[in-house]
Amino acid sequence: MASLVQHCREQQSKLIWVRADYSFDKSPWLQQFSRLHQGRIPPVVKPSSKWEEFAEPEPHELVMTKNSWSSTSDTKLIKTLRESGIDTVLVCGLITSVCVQHSAFGIFEAGFRTILVTDACADRGRARHEAALALYGDYMY
Repeated sequence: MASLVQHCREQQSKLIWVRADYSFDKSPWLQQFSRLHQGRIPPVVKPSSKWEEFAEPEPHELVMTKNSWSSTSDTKLIKTLRESGIDTVLVCGLITSVCVQHSAFGIFEAGFRTILVTDACADRGRARHEAALALYGDYMY
């Protein structure tokens, strides 16, 4: 992730950071998620004020908040990409089989060339990560 961020900055690419903010008042799907997982997976996620050292936005870089698994659901991401004249989007992050996958699908559906940077993604385990990549790699991204 660190080398990807550094390379994108050196190329003067537009970096857009997306953070999760899942709460029952903003995320309609949470009620069902909570019921299905009965406390095994915490449903509410609040963005931390702390970033990882290897992946921290610079002051001029855009930070968006998402209330669902996809960075394209109820955000201004697609509009921002179009207004910026972007045609190719590199996607990376956490969790490969859920948030990364949903975001990549939404970006692809909107007509962008979508490149998943697989070694800058992670999941709740290597097997889940690899399974997600095997399922859709080279199909949509």
